[in-house]
Amino acid sequence: MERTGNLSSTLAIMTQTNSSTVTLSQAGACNYEMMEFLEVKFWLIVVAGSVVYSFGMITNLMLL
Repeated sequence: MERTGNLSSTLAIMTQTNSSTVTLSQAGACNYEMMEFLEVKFWLIVVAGSVVYSFGMITNLMLL
């Protein structure tokens, strides 16, 4: 009887592991898409920051 209980608990653990694996692979795909989005956002911030910094330096030099 206990052997059947162990078998069913092992099958339950394997089922949970398989569903977790699918979830992890789906999360990995979403994570990659998120990183690509963050990379584009990073470059937009760098370019906009450089423009603002250059404008500030030129304005400051003109006021001297």
